[in-house]
Amino acid sequence: MHLKCVQAGFYIPRDTVYELKKLLDPEGMNARLHKRLKRRSCSSPGPNFVWHIDGYDKLKPYGIAISGCIDGFSRNILWLEAGTSNNDPKVIANYFIKTVKNKGGCPKRVRTDLGTENVHIECMQKFLRQDGEDSLADLSRDGNDHLSGNTLDKCIIQYSFMSIVQVCSSKLGRNTGYLEHTQVAVQR
Repeated sequence: MHLKCVQAGFYIPRDTVYELKKLLDPEGMNARLHKRLKRRSCSSPGPNFVWHIDGYDKLKPYGIAISGCIDGFSRNILWLEAGTSNNDPKVIANYFIKTVKNKGGCPKRVRTDLGTENVHIECMQKFLRQDGEDSLADLSRDGNDHLSGNTLDKCIIQYSFMSIVQVCSSKLGRNTGYLEHTQVAVQR
């Protein structure tokens, strides 16, 4: 709400906005406070066992689409790319195959959401794992080398980069008035 006030030209301290919201809608504020995200634990048997791939769309209004991939074991950032789209399957597949080439191999499993941007990754993963010698290669033949979900994989990417994204979002939000004034803002 504070950001919306600033964008509308009202410069009100954040604490004042918070106190007004508590006075005007105490039930809503209480409900929001109790619905905080709970961190989930995620374990992986070892490096390159599972890669988590997801996009982050919060900065899309500013023309920035983020795609990221991390190793589920080490939380090592395998790629973090900012571009104009993170919904194009060819773009995301290119990030994936470049990372496979740079790492010298593919993961045993890949976790993504159910979005259409991940269809090429699913096909590539099945192809790359089809001749594997380990016990999980059999899963590849059954189609279990690519896991789709809509919760855990997103949480891992978001928690890994949340502090960075929050700082960037708040800076962009403060600069919105300047950008719109100078006509540099991306057209929505």
